[in-house]
Amino acid sequence: MCKAHFVLFMPLPYLKIHGGELKQFIADGSYKPNPVRRVKVPKDNGKTRLLGISTVLDRTIQQAIT
Repeated sequence: MCKAHFVLFMPLPYLKIHGGELKQFIADGSYKPNPVRRVKVPKDNGKTRLLGISTVLDRTIQQAIT
């Protein structure tokens, strides 16, 4: 199995188990996304820039809301 496939479908079992609870947290405004992981990405000029990577669950919830 390719990594991308795992990343894309990883939250489905979690959402099946905890979907109702997550809906309630989102509806009442108490859902707090996890901290963003910061990664330094090299640029062509030799410098680096920070890239923020959110969790798969947070990205899934963001896509569902928008």
